[in-house]
Amino acid sequence: MRKVVTINKKIEFDENLDEVQTSVTKIKMNGLEDNVETKIIPQGEKIADYNVFKIIYYKKYNVTGMVDGKPFESILRKYEIPVLASNNKKYVLSYSPIKGVIARAALKRVRKDTKVKCSPIKINLFDAYSCILKNLSDVKVFSGWFSKLGEQLQNALLQGNSVDEDSDWKKYKNKNGAELKNIQLRFFDDKYITGSVIISISSRGFIFTNSRVLEKDFFEIVDKIVDVLDKNGIIKDAEEEEEVEGTIYIVDRE
Repeated sequence: MRKVVTINKKIEFDENLDEVQTSVTKIKMNGLEDNVETKIIPQGEKIADYNVFKIIYYKKYNVTGMVDGKPFESILRKYEIPVLASNNKKYVLSYSPIKGVIARAALKRVRKDTKVKCSPIKINLFDAYSCILKNLSDVKVFSGWFSKLGEQLQNALLQGNSVDEDSDWKKYKNKNGAELKNIQLRFFDDKYITGSVIISISSRGFIFTNSRVLEKDFFEIVDKIVDVLDKNGIIKDAEEEEEVEGTIYIVDRE
């Protein structure tokens, strides 16, 4: 199953928090303004060395279409997102199979008037992958997604064994203005189910995998990545992202 972690800078978040925290946001739905609650709830469980919380988050989607002959302009979709916190860690991890941007939007909304306050981060992947290869063993670059390469070739995906030694990789890395938006690293160890795990890292601070890997082994890799990048000053504060309303198309069927 797909596993997605969002790295969030911890401003205030006590792992021993035992009360439900609630934040209220006004949302306009179908022409009417209403209050929507975002809750963060202690779960009394642990994953790896983290205490587990759950965010209940509602995201607004615009709707085009009819249901049972009645028009709708918008709906709310409910998300339940595990959030992991430890007083021994500088970063809070949100963890689920859904997109990292959903978790980040939920944490932004709950920060307003609760004791749970986190902010987004970003990662320079040119620095990150070099740092990881230098400091962690049994890991190789599997692929890289480059952007802002120019007008004729704006984006490029390079992948394969020893891809970071390829001439195109070196050319894109040294191109003025180019960005490395995503890298995939293959971690090798006999304890993994298939002998290796492919981990993707986004410049927006998302870590995810589709590999078959035990939860404890996945979080061991995540912790290693976060720790080494933090110690080398590669995790930076990012600007807040605006919450964008999505669109869902519904077809009325007889």
